[in-house]
Amino acid sequence: MINKTPYKVLVVDDEKHCVEYLEKIIAQHVPAITQVETETSVVKALKRIVQNPPDLLFLDIQMPKLSGLEFIDQLEDIDVRVIFTTAHAHYAMSAVRTKAIDYLLKPVQPDELKRCIERIMQKSAKPERGAGGQFDKIQLPTIHGFQLVYPDEIIHCMADGSYTKVFTQQGNFMISKNISAVEALLKHKGFLRIHKSSIISLKHLMGYKKGNGGLAVMSNGNHIDISRRRKDAFLRAIAS
Repeated sequence: MINKTPYKVLVVDDEKHCVEYLEKIIAQHVPAITQVETETSVVKALKRIVQNPPDLLFLDIQMPKLSGLEFIDQLEDIDVRVIFTTAHAHYAMSAVRTKAIDYLLKPVQPDELKRCIERIMQKSAKPERGAGGQFDKIQLPTIHGFQLVYPDEIIHCMADGSYTKVFTQQGNFMISKNISAVEALLKHKGFLRIHKSSIISLKHLMGYKKGNGGLAVMSNGNHIDISRRRKDAFLRAIAS
């Protein structure tokens, strides 16, 4: 993994208007990136990367001659961060299994792009977690498909029968997992079960109000009940 802040970017996409759009929003919204190069030919892009690897590669998945997934296989011995871009959400699962570090859905939204780059910059100064360059996003199944979210953007989760409502910084949605399954998924990621119906992110905990079990005050303004039997574990967690 590159141990420096990304500053040179290569955008690879066979559609010229997609290349121009991404180049434009990077320039407008991510001033830390000082150099953006583009390529619409996968063959030329591969030669360019071999000769002079960028710090960060934005790579379309669906391209002629060589798909993004096939392209990334050619980079096995090249140290470069890869972010997939695609208009097809169903490619997300294939992307997760590669060395890519993130995934952006077209049309790429400036706010999502900024969050993605900020995370990469933060990680450049920290030891790499895990192995294989896998996504930090987790997959949460919904009735209509799934959502990919960063764990640290989840504020808290609330049981709703056999479903769970997830409250995030970007909005709330229902997933088709019960609260115990969600607890297992978020284990060791800074979350705590404080009630039979609730899980909170300790990162988003803003305060505590005394009571029978008490209330956890979250960053979105919600006050979450703490059960009496989980109160001690809660107090130990915030004291550690």
